Amino acid sequence: MPPISITVDSPTVAEIAALVAAANGLAGISTGSGGGGGGGSTNTYPLSMPSGIASGAPVTLGTGSDSIVIYASNNPGSNINNQFVVVANFGATQIAIAGPLTCTGEGGQSLSGTQVFTLKGNFAGLTGIGIDASGTGINGLWIDQLTVNLVPWWVNSDAADSRGTGSPYYTTQAFNSNGTNELWLPQSAIPAQPIPPPATTPTNISGATVNGAVQAAAPIQTLLTATPTSGTLELPAGSFFGSADIPNACTISGAGMGSTILDGTGIEPFQDKALLVPTVGGTTISNLTIQNASISAALGQNAAGVREAQAGISYTLNAVEITGCQDGILTFASNVTLTGGHTHDNGASDGLSHEMYLNGDTTNTMTVTNWISTCGTKSTHALKTRAGTTNLSGGTFTGSADPTGAVGGSVVDVPDAGIFTASGTTFITAAGAGNHQFITYGSESATNAGIGLTVTLTNCVFTDNTGSGGILQNGTANPTATLVLTGCTYTGATAPTITGFGTVTGTITKAA
Repeated sequence: MPPISITVDSPTVAEIAALVAAANGLAGISTGSGGGGGGGSTNTYPLSMPSGIASGAPVTLGTGSDSIVIYASNNPGSNINNQFVVVANFGATQIAIAGPLTCTGEGGQSLSGTQVFTLKGNFAGLTGIGIDASGTGINGLWIDQLTVNLVPWWVNSDAADSRGTGSPYYTTQAFNSNGTNELWLPQSAIPAQPIPPPATTPTNISGATVNGAVQAAAPIQTLLTATPTSGTLELPAGSFFGSADIPNACTISGAGMGSTILDGTGIEPFQDKALLVPTVGGTTISNLTIQNASISAALGQNAAGVREAQAGISYTLNAVEITGCQDGILTFASNVTLTGGHTHDNGASDGLSHEMYLNGDTTNTMTVTNWISTCGTKSTHALKTRAGTTNLSGGTFTGSADPTGAVGGSVVDVPDAGIFTASGTTFITAAGAGNHQFITYGSESATNAGIGLTVTLTNCVFTDNTGSGGILQNGTANPTATLVLTGCTYTGATAPTITGFGTVTGTITKAA
């Protein structure tokens, strides 16, 4: 069956959107003129994002048992902007299940503007998926990963990683309005929605390698114990149950976020801390998903995806997704480096658990680069850091939508003061949130005041979906704290409120 294609200014789009709303509860696309599928405009995309969705933030559209997850980004270039429409084919019926979805890149940053969309519904009878795009970038828009029911078909735009087998629909391809803009998935390749079985013991992993040598099928703990210092454990694609300590400073690498999945369902986390627990400094974990770590309220109700065994144990996470845990990342007082990952939908609904909780003191530095952290309904902060120095570069941090304020807090909380910097970072308050604070600083103590009382924000974007404008607030424990703003902008009708800082340099201007 040939690939499908639609043009978004087609008069049939409204009918398609109505079909979607009636049949599947998924987001349809708006009618309008301009960019579309093959042959569409390369520099016009007037259609709006679905209501309440901010460009650049991970979003979920629709409801239902099946899911399609799309990771989209842009090639290096200058101010690349693209929109795309995801289309489902149910036999002869074509339905726009999402769109137009916007992805924006910045010059020279190949993954800047990465956007994650989860499309939910009932995909019974699905015979294909098409993606049509338009925008300002020639060969600009890439689909880095596309997953159906947790099984990836397309990873890093690499045909060798695709579950598809046929040419030409699985060749490496940039999706743009000047070429063929479709990714086609045959029905025969689409699995049933997975149902995780109850697990009381870890599941053996087949096909893992240690320093290139294939290992016998074994639980994650056995494989980690067999990985020497400076060694590399490569985990295959697939979902497996388990929790373990990491006894040696090594590298643990999976086949990609959403492809290699460590699941804690029904398993007691190692030492009631986390699914992966570094016990010595120097470990790097990359390219996998960690999910569903939990312990009882009596044990603290704070099981994490990753947590080191004690203070002073540094580690690095690269391209790691953590979801469904009581705390996504929880640290003692250690230096931690986080790059290119995604924490979302963690928390315990107790007002004390977070997507990312970085403990520390004046001796600790947290470095977080191009990370996406999105509060689910159960987490308090997208990021809470007690480290003396916290440096954010890029990334998007979205607060809780809790309307009461009892669970959801500020988007980012720096409760003990110190040095906090962010460059090119987007902060988002969720629609309907009872808490309107983008950043709270020094709200609990002056513990880290000895190394500085400075918040420095450069080229940051503040997106307020509460309608209040949002707040940047310094606590009373540090009345002389300084806020330095350079090139910062806001969206919405109201500018953010700045309160409590002894000195404020610069302003936050309305985005063009």
